[in-house]
Amino acid sequence: MGKYDINMINNYRGMPKKVKCFIEELIGKEETKKLMQGIKCHHFIMLVGPECSGKSTIAFILRRLGYPFVIDDNGLGMVIRTSQKIPDLSFELKPYHAIAEELGI
Repeated sequence: MGKYDINMINNYRGMPKKVKCFIEELIGKEETKKLMQGIKCHHFIMLVGPECSGKSTIAFILRRLGYPFVIDDNGLGMVIRTSQKIPDLSFELKPYHAIAEELGI
């Protein structure tokens, strides 16, 4: 296991108006709206963007408010980008369960 507890407890009780305004200033109204919807649905929030764009600050704020499902590439998680498109040949594409069976998992 990693150094982080995977049994995260969600103690989030709401977004104070002052905090929401601060986040809107950082990322804009549309992204804040998506963020709030993600929190409401208990989704993991993955923060990506250029350096010094507020990712770690927003992650800190959300965790401080009790919302633990936050991943940013400078803290709790790593963003991994796939680099090549799978060839568009349908005979090569396999269902997930077939891949898992081949791999023995």
